[in-house]
Amino acid sequence: SSVTQTVFNSVNVLMGVGLLSYPFVLRLSGWVGVLILLCLSFVSCHTAKLMGLMMDVPSGVKLREGPMSHKILGFQDLAVVSLGRVGSLCISLLFLGETFGYGCIYLIIEGDNLGKLLRRYAYFADWTNEAFMTLSFVIFMPLWWLRNLGLLSYFSALGAFAAASLFVGVAASGLAGWE
Repeated sequence: SSVTQTVFNSVNVLMGVGLLSYPFVLRLSGWVGVLILLCLSFVSCHTAKLMGLMMDVPSGVKLREGPMSHKILGFQDLAVVSLGRVGSLCISLLFLGETFGYGCIYLIIEGDNLGKLLRRYAYFADWTNEAFMTLSFVIFMPLWWLRNLGLLSYFSALGAFAAASLFVGVAASGLAGWE
């Protein structure tokens, strides 16, 4: 992916997750939640800076063939240098399990949301949540077969625009005092 596509994907993930969930979480947790969020933000920032520094230093370990064989290019290379080949395998398995879990959660959420949206129509009135999950799976499965995932960044740009529009709408509603 290009830098622009990566930015759109990152912004879409961060805005989509945080825009609607943070106010609710902060309402439930109060000022303690704000302090915890700030602490975790500083830890994440520091970790990202350390990882950036590690990726700029040649590793001394041959990671692949070619002119950049000693340069750390991603999490896999970072795991090889930090934890060895066995640790790298463990990190890979952890990432695969995490991604599988995200996919399962996504299908559950989509099944629930589609059920709430479409059950008012006669054709979908008798559908179960599992049927809506299956429909979501069938719709999104072809996206997994794309050879160039950069095409998905256009949808991320659309998602970022939708999240920004939602933010503007909620802010305007709050400032105008509409209910």
